[in-house]
Amino acid sequence: MSYQGRWLPPVFRPYLVEESSMMTRPAVFVLLLCCVAAPAQVTFAPGTAGTGGVVPSLSCGQAYMGNGGFSLNVSNGLGGSLAWVGASTATGSTFFNGVDIWLDLNPLNNFLLVPVQLSGPAGVAGAGQGTLPYPLTMPVTPALAGFTVYAQAVIDEGGVFSATNAIEVRITMPPRVIVGTSVGGNTDPVYVVEPVTQTLEYQFNGPGSFAIPAPVNNVNDARFGYDGTRAYFSQGLGNTGGGSSGFAVQELDMTVTPPAWSTLYTASGPTFGVGVDDVTGRLYTFTGASVLTRELVAVDCAPGSPTYGGQLASTVGLGSVGWLERWVLSPDGRKAAVLTALTRQLILVDTDPSSPGYMNWNLIGNVPVGTAIIALTNGVDFSPDSLQLMIGIQTGGGSVGEVARYDVLLGMWHDHNSTMLGVQNIGPQSDPPAVVPAAVWEVEYAPDGTYAVVSGWYSTPGVGRIDLSPVDPFFWTYTPITSPVNLTGDSWACAVSPDSEQFATFGSDQLVIFNRDGTYSGSVGLPGAANVYTITWHE
Repeated sequence: MSYQGRWLPPVFRPYLVEESSMMTRPAVFVLLLCCVAAPAQVTFAPGTAGTGGVVPSLSCGQAYMGNGGFSLNVSNGLGGSLAWVGASTATGSTFFNGVDIWLDLNPLNNFLLVPVQLSGPAGVAGAGQGTLPYPLTMPVTPALAGFTVYAQAVIDEGGVFSATNAIEVRITMPPRVIVGTSVGGNTDPVYVVEPVTQTLEYQFNGPGSFAIPAPVNNVNDARFGYDGTRAYFSQGLGNTGGGSSGFAVQELDMTVTPPAWSTLYTASGPTFGVGVDDVTGRLYTFTGASVLTRELVAVDCAPGSPTYGGQLASTVGLGSVGWLERWVLSPDGRKAAVLTALTRQLILVDTDPSSPGYMNWNLIGNVPVGTAIIALTNGVDFSPDSLQLMIGIQTGGGSVGEVARYDVLLGMWHDHNSTMLGVQNIGPQSDPPAVVPAAVWEVEYAPDGTYAVVSGWYSTPGVGRIDLSPVDPFFWTYTPITSPVNLTGDSWACAVSPDSEQFATFGSDQLVIFNRDGTYSGSVGLPGAANVYTITWHE
C-alpha cells in the first residue's frame, strides 16, 4: 500500500533529501554476489560533476534472488569515456583525483572493479551510457536476505574524472504480491502471488482443497518486512489466532514452505493498518477497546529481540479526535499520517524513536474538499522523500472523487486551480478537471516518485494514474486507466512495484497487473476473493 520496508541506516538518511545540494563525487558501482529485492537501490551519497557540469548516474534493477536479468547501469556520463564500476561490502570516504569515493577501498571488502565502455558521441557531456550485466541466478536462500553491498562508478574523462552517486543495494526475497480480503465468516482468504510469472503461489483460507488454513479475519492491511522474509497483517475482526479476544497483528514467516503463521501482537480491540520500520525494529498499528480509545502503538518486531511482540510505546489521546482507521507510515520511518474518516482531519505523528517528541501528535486540520455533498477521506500515502502527502477523497452525490496534496515541509495544501477561490484538489474543480474514481479507497506513490496510482470501488474507471515530477512538487497530470478486466465495484486497493515499472489492482476475481504506462500486463485468478481491502507488493 505504501512505500514501506526501504530503510537506510540512520547515519545515511540525511542523504535522501536534497542530495543535489551536496558537492561530492562517487567512484564505485554496486554489484551483488547474491540476489536481493528491495527498492532497486537507494542513493546514500551524491556524485561529482564532470564535463559540462553534468553528474553521471548509477542505477540498477531489482536485485532479488534469482533475478537473471540484473544489471548495473551508468548514465549521463561523458560520451565515449570509460567508467570503472566498483562494489564493496562496506562504505568509505576517500577523495581521489578530484572525486569523492564512498566505498571501502580495502581489498578485503572491495570485491568488484570492472571497466565499462560508455556509448554516445565522444566528448559530449551526459551522452554516455553503459551496462554491466550481473545475473543473480543463485537459489533462493532466506539467510541471505538483507545482505547489503555498496556501489559507485568513476568516469575517466581523459585525465579528468567524474563520479556517479553511490548506492546501497540489499539482497531480498523474490517478488511477491499479497492480497488481503474480507469475504465474510471468521476466516478470510489471503493470497500470495508471484508477479514475475503471474501465478498464484499460496492461498490461505477460502474455497477448495488448495487453501491453507490461516488465523486471519477481515484483513484490512498487510506489509512486508525484513527484505521479504516476513509479512504482517492487521485485522478488523477477531478470531482464535489472537488470544481470548482474537484481536491481533498476525505474522507470516516467508522463509519456510509453506509460509507459517503466528501471532506477533495481541490487542485489546481490532487492529487497523500496519507500518514496519526495519531500522528500529518497530511495527505500528492502530488499536483500542473502543473507537474513542484507539491509539497508534509501537510493537517490537525485531527477530531475536528479548521483548519481541511486546508493546514499546503508544500515542495518548489520539482516539478522541475521531474515527481512526486509515493511516500510513512514511518511507523514512519518522512520521505517520493519520486520517479521520468522517470529519476529514489530517494528523501527523512523530514516529522517530530518537526524537524527544516520539509518539506525540499534531492535528494539521481539515482536508480541503470541493463541492461534493458528502466526502470521506480514505486513502493516504507519503511521497518517497517523505515530504509530500497524497489523500484520496470519496465523494457522494457526485460522479468523481478527489485527491488532495499536502506539503509536509512547507505545511500547506496544494491548489490545483488558481482561478477559483480556496484550495482545489485534483478532481472536478481542478484545472484541467480529472475524472478520479468517485469512491476513492487507495492512493499510492510509485517508489521513484514519477507517478501515483488511485483506485476506487464504485465507478468506472476504477483506477487512474497521476503523473508527477520528483523535482517539481506542483506538477501533475491525470490519466484514467482502461482495463480489459472489469474493475467496477472491485478495485478497492492498489499497489506499485518497488521498481515502479508495474502496478496492480483487483477486479472480477483477479489480481490485475498494468505496466507503468497503463497498458495491461496480465491477471492472476484469486478463487473466492471479494472485498479486497489491501494489496501490497514486495520486490
